[in-house]
Amino acid sequence: MSDDILLVMTRYRDLWTRSGLGNADGVIDERFTRHGSSGALRGVPAFQRYVAHYLTAFPDLVFTVDDWFGTRDRVVVRYGFTGTQAESFMGIAGTGKPVKAEGLAIYRVADRKLIEIWDYLDLFGLAVQLGAPLPSINPALSLK
Repeated sequence: MSDDILLVMTRYRDLWTRSGLGNADGVIDERFTRHGSSGALRGVPAFQRYVAHYLTAFPDLVFTVDDWFGTRDRVVVRYGFTGTQAESFMGIAGTGKPVKAEGLAIYRVADRKLIEIWDYLDLFGLAVQLGAPLPSINPALSLK
């Protein structure tokens, strides 16, 4: 794995704090795109709003990196986070409930900045933990 990827990923981790979020334009490329389970977003300001949403909803947010590997310009990270929902999160009013979530992301680096992420967080598991109404999906129908 290249030194550029290690540098960018270290700086990216630091963005997920109130004090670090202001440094996003030094880490996130202006052409940045995030694809994920909660939709797509583009650009540094959209990324900052996204992270701020998490930090507001879960003021005690803590991320872990459970596994990672990379090659050339990409790194795959299996991650988790914990936090207590104090404020609204994706339309769910603050519950005061602790959560633990898992996800998987692929990060692409170009010119010593993060340019693209494919991020898949277990939003279903989060909804269950927060007591949110679940979508009307019936997994049993896939077996017929």
